Amino acid sequence: MLTYPLHTNPPYMQQWNISIQRQLGSNWLISASYLGNNLIHGWSYQQINPGLLVPGATTGNINSRRAFILANPSQGSYYSTVGLLDDGATAGYQGGLFSVQRRFSGGFTILANYTWSHCITDPIPNDSSSIGSYVNPASRRMDRGNCVGIDRRHLVNASFVYQTPRFSDAKVRLLTSNWQLSTILSVQSGPYGTVISGVDNALNGIANQRPNQMSVNPYATNQSVNGWLNASSFTTVPNGTFGNLGVGNILLPGAVQLDMSLSRTFSIKERHRLQIRFEAFNVPNHLNPAAPNLTLNSPIFGKITSDITVAAGANAAATGGGDPRILQFAAKYTF
Repeated sequence: MLTYPLHTNPPYMQQWNISIQRQLGSNWLISASYLGNNLIHGWSYQQINPGLLVPGATTGNINSRRAFILANPSQGSYYSTVGLLDDGATAGYQGGLFSVQRRFSGGFTILANYTWSHCITDPIPNDSSSIGSYVNPASRRMDRGNCVGIDRRHLVNASFVYQTPRFSDAKVRLLTSNWQLSTILSVQSGPYGTVISGVDNALNGIANQRPNQMSVNPYATNQSVNGWLNASSFTTVPNGTFGNLGVGNILLPGAVQLDMSLSRTFSIKERHRLQIRFEAFNVPNHLNPAAPNLTLNSPIFGKITSDITVAAGANAAATGGGDPRILQFAAKYTF
């Protein structure tokens, strides 16, 4: 399927997909899908009044070196940063989705899927305040790379429900029948981030400039929250130049979440029911670290100082305070 909204304002989104399904036996269904989309005419922002590189340029005299004032000193002095909005940005996503499902039969059901994908984009700010989103105003493609924060190459989600059978023996049935065990597992590879130098080496007054990457493997030998990246793998660049490090090429930590519940409903008498439930969140008490500090001139560069909470069964992790293992018990009586 291909969709292309021809009569809407930019940006325009092209989408296409193809799916194959196959039933195995009476209970199993497997499927494979290819998902793709392409965004064109995305809004992007370019700084058209940057500081230009002239003899004697420093970070302290950027305003006196801006393009407008050098072109027309009498009028250019009235302008500071000037952003140009254009619709030339593009982005694309390609993904494969593989799933397996077993309908509820014989006391259990399974639903699992795996997504393998890649997302690439030009700089497309979320709002108009991000003026100067190109580090190099003359080259939008210099800032093209992996979709920062959302390009997760591997995603696995699985759920499993098992219900114990109704045993014939009365005593055994009383203790063990009709218990329901539910499990939800989410495994996500890490997103991608960008190392920035923290200084204006290009001397153009535009933020988020990047350093040079000096080694093929920029990660710490023994990765931990106290050292995810190797600081010696990066170096600042000479004044008036741009670093060779691309956008979104630093793999950040992944995440794992396993939640389980055990429940049973007891029939007390006609229309009276008692339900008890035991729930466990983050069963293995696994730490899901957030992104490390990615500012090279920071004293905590490469260190991880927070964690994340994974939304079980979702395709993304929401930033926040990471939850430890949580156990809870609930009972409900209906009549």
